Amino acid sequence: MSILFPLMAFLAIIAALIIGVGLLSGWFHKCSHCGSRLTITGTAEEDRRGKSEVCTIRDCFSCEYQEVIPLPKKHVDIQQQ
Repeated sequence: MSILFPLMAFLAIIAALIIGVGLLSGWFHKCSHCGSRLTITGTAEEDRRGKSEVCTIRDCFSCEYQEVIPLPKKHVDIQQQ
């Protein structure tokens, strides 16, 4: 009985690690086009009309749909002032 609590705590830590890695790798993101969970999320810098913009790119492996989500700017460049 004394080994039950440490074993349950260890299993809870392993489950939390698996869920954390899943959240960070984008496993829980569904494709907005087909609903598949086989997606990958990354960030890239995209040029639009001569300006560079940081955006999130979500690729689906099932339907080959690519979604580009622009990120809001959090700071002002000193060079642009």
